Amino acid sequence: MARKKAKVIRALETDPMLPAVPIDIDGKVYRLSFTFKSLMAGKAKLKEAGIEINLLHALDFSAMDADALPVLFYVALLPHHPELGYEEAATMVDMVTYGNIY
Repeated sequence: MARKKAKVIRALETDPMLPAVPIDIDGKVYRLSFTFKSLMAGKAKLKEAGIEINLLHALDFSAMDADALPVLFYVALLPHHPELGYEEAATMVDMVTYGNIY
């Protein structure tokens, strides 16, 4: 039996009522939220970019690693800032901002 091709979520609608954690980076406030839809969309977008990561395992913050933090930051940005790409989100994570993000 042939496997069905998984549907890829291309766009997320922003929901201003979704609970979010605000974070200020260089004078701009970003809203962070995790939703299952953002995890799926983020995984699909990252896979297109050649980045393979198990996002549910990455949510185990007790085992946070330097390569997982930019990915999770990107996925947390998606519900409120879908216009940002992974590369842009990853460049926001540095030695100054990581403490506020993590």
